[in-house]
Amino acid sequence: MEKDLAKIAPSNIQAEQMILGAILINNRALYNINEFLLPEHFYEPLHGKIYKSINLIISKGISATVISLKNMLGNELAFDEIGGVDYLAKLTTLALSIVNVNEYGKIVYDLALRRYLIKIGEK
Repeated sequence: MEKDLAKIAPSNIQAEQMILGAILINNRALYNINEFLLPEHFYEPLHGKIYKSINLIISKGISATVISLKNMLGNELAFDEIGGVDYLAKLTTLALSIVNVNEYGKIVYDLALRRYLIKIGEK
């Protein structure tokens, strides 16, 4: 039983959702975390794709919204499997504020680092 628990990858899906929702609420929240948080730091692959898409949209001077993300991710099978636009809208309701986005970003980054170290230790 302890071996099974040790193999569970460290992650915090709720923190990932809060980050994405906060950025969708206020795109300026991205600037608090984009210096250190990369798409590959997200445990949920689709969250990484959403984060990468948000970065791309904002870098083009366009507002990252549920609609602009749907336009970019609409053909992704995984996007439809998790609920598509409804899931993106849910992310915005989960994020009550952008105040803690930096803290959540650090949590996701730290957990990604732990997963990396576990992976190295398993070699």
